[in-house]
Amino acid sequence: MAQVIGLVDSDVYPVMIRQVFSAGFYAPAVTGAARDDSAVVAGIARAGPVLSVLEQVASDGRQLNGLVMSLADLHLAPMMSYFVRVPEGNAMLASFPALSAWWVWMSVQDSLRMTDPLKTF
Repeated sequence: MAQVIGLVDSDVYPVMIRQVFSAGFYAPAVTGAARDDSAVVAGIARAGPVLSVLEQVASDGRQLNGLVMSLADLHLAPMMSYFVRVPEGNAMLASFPALSAWWVWMSVQDSLRMTDPLKTF
């Protein structure tokens, strides 16, 4: 669990949120800025290795397993929620079956849905 949280902090947030989500969703939707396609493309390229590691974790079944919620699930879920709001992020996630299955399970949890600050977008 601690390793997943560390990975999320060090690699998921800077790439999937600061780069992909910010350039591909947040700036256009919230600030009215133009979508930065080059930043999204660069971020998607950088997200592949991170998602591969998370896929291994989800496949292993000890964390991100879609059965028992842990702090790792709660830490990653909001960031995944933002990442998949960008079409390229959503498409990329589909190529990681165990992580996608985890996301299907996690995305319908009341704890995530009821605390989504962007649910109006």
